[in-house]
Amino acid sequence: MSPFDQIKRHLKKIKIDDALVFLNYLLHARNDPKINPKIHEFSKKHPGAITDFKIDFFSKWLIICSEFTSNVILSPKVLDWPAYLKLSELYNQINDPFVTDQKLKKEEPLNLIIRMFYQQLSGQQRIKLQSYGSASLLYEKAGSRSNYDIPNEFQSITELSIKEFMQLGMVLSSAKAGPYKTAGTLNQTWIDKGINVGIDALDKDKVQRFLHVASCDYGKFRITADQARFKVSDNKFILYEFNPLMKYPFIKIHSERWISPNPDLIVDRVTSGIYYDLLDVSGKSFTDHFGPIFEKYVGDLLLSVFPKEKVIKEQQYGSKRNRKKGPSDWTILDNSCAILIECKSFEPSLSMKTLASEVDIENYTRRIADAVEQVYKHINEIKSGHIDLKQFMSDEYKIIVLTLGRLQAVNTIFFKPSIIDRLEKKGISKPSFVVLSLQEFENYLSLVERGISFLELIERIETLGRNEALDPYMEMLRQNAVPKIVEQRGKEVLDVV
Repeated sequence: MSPFDQIKRHLKKIKIDDALVFLNYLLHARNDPKINPKIHEFSKKHPGAITDFKIDFFSKWLIICSEFTSNVILSPKVLDWPAYLKLSELYNQINDPFVTDQKLKKEEPLNLIIRMFYQQLSGQQRIKLQSYGSASLLYEKAGSRSNYDIPNEFQSITELSIKEFMQLGMVLSSAKAGPYKTAGTLNQTWIDKGINVGIDALDKDKVQRFLHVASCDYGKFRITADQARFKVSDNKFILYEFNPLMKYPFIKIHSERWISPNPDLIVDRVTSGIYYDLLDVSGKSFTDHFGPIFEKYVGDLLLSVFPKEKVIKEQQYGSKRNRKKGPSDWTILDNSCAILIECKSFEPSLSMKTLASEVDIENYTRRIADAVEQVYKHINEIKSGHIDLKQFMSDEYKIIVLTLGRLQAVNTIFFKPSIIDRLEKKGISKPSFVVLSLQEFENYLSLVERGISFLELIERIETLGRNEALDPYMEMLRQNAVPKIVEQRGKEVLDVV
């Protein structure tokens, strides 16, 4: 029997509600020695024992597999610390297909690296203040300056404003109504007390609307998990399959009780999850309008950090019969260098995050290469002396492709050469560019606000790679990695209590 099948066999006999509460407890014990010193110390010595992804994975398959979903049960097993460790050991035996498939072993490990990065790094890269502030500025502020009014569209979907949705997520995730008094354990009594003491965000009807959107019972969870669009095509990739906790971070375990096994997923749900709410309902209508909205937000960020005269928006130029836009969505004039920023408002697809197949990688290789090629064509026009692009003339040019979601490993020696090769085949010799996610871009702008040269940062990332490039600035980033405009907005959202 495979390790995964053994995990399912164990979970089949465990009562869901108590086990979900215990998984929530383990995450908190890992982080706080006051909750359980022994578990905390064990997790420090064995960092892989209690990870966000393991808790999410066990929660998912517990809900799917367990036969004990009610209080009327016959001798269910208990998920305690020894039982968890046994499950954890089995989990560690589930290998990526790259390790076991002889055919895949002969290929580059890029597919494995991307899958592992999306699995293990997402939680580590989350800064709550940034998540709330950035999403509010993007979807609420920039999103209201468009024919596709995101705040109105979102309210029509959820019957909540974006601010209400975020604040309810923050307040409800802080509830400590479970037996261990850990955050993410919610019941109706806690909600009623919060309303009675006057917590601004709490309103009976609004709480119910929030829970309708961000929570589900066991049955709905199982139905969601079984949807074809969320299932991996090959069970060898089961580790990376979509987890409905991303959509429903609160699980209803009783008529008046909810548990979030991993409360940090609530942060993602009420910030980056807004993108998927709009995408699921409006589809192409949303994505067609979202590009310009994303560009507006990037402009807001740039103008909050750089002098106005140094930031130039995309220009229309050329003859009436041959009007063009360029040279890029935004340009920063940094002394003798023009930093050209091309915005791409996509989140990596579910397939990219779970399978990272050759087809997926080829798709994003093409999309990034096309964006870089487009900017190079405009640079050639600038160099040739096009009169309409005179203000962009510089001694040097740097290209940034700025994406909404993080395209893992894209600047590494495993991924970037394939983009470069594609560009060279199109006649671009020694192409120079960096791909940044919005989150990374905001982190770097926080350094620029404190006097670090943005051009120097980009050059270091391009030549040294991200990790080594940021070494001199890690202490600064640990102190604060959020630009002032995002920090201020984040505080406005979070200061509800």
